[in-house]
Amino acid sequence: MTPEDRPDAPDSGLVEPTSQDPEAVEPTSQDPEAVETAPGVEAVQVDPNAQVAGALAGEADEELSEGSGDRVLEVIEYCARAIVEHPEEVRVACVPESRRMVYELRVHPEDVGKVIGRHGRTARALRTMAKVAGTLAGHRTSVEIVE
Repeated sequence: MTPEDRPDAPDSGLVEPTSQDPEAVEPTSQDPEAVETAPGVEAVQVDPNAQVAGALAGEADEELSEGSGDRVLEVIEYCARAIVEHPEEVRVACVPESRRMVYELRVHPEDVGKVIGRHGRTARALRTMAKVAGTLAGHRTSVEIVE
């Protein structure tokens, strides 16, 4: 009698893979660096020497135009409107400086605390979102909350 056949044996819930299992993943190559994937999933190889587009690729010396920050402005405005009690009073102004774009966020006086958040966590998250959008647009950004 095997341990699995005993009536008092606890059921571990584990299923041993068998060669009969249609969902089993079989390696398709003898290459030691080959990656096993699930059926229907394609493995993608990333070039570690590839450069990131925009400012990260060395284009930071270009002059910034006022229109290049429209996407960043939209991101800041969208996030701020979602947080505040008076979304109609959210205003974002873009002030270009030599090597970065400064976004001034103005909200209703009662909403300043909500935009800043506890210990500045909400403001930090908002600035992080703006930096990501700015990086994708190809420039550096900063967000100032103006009272």
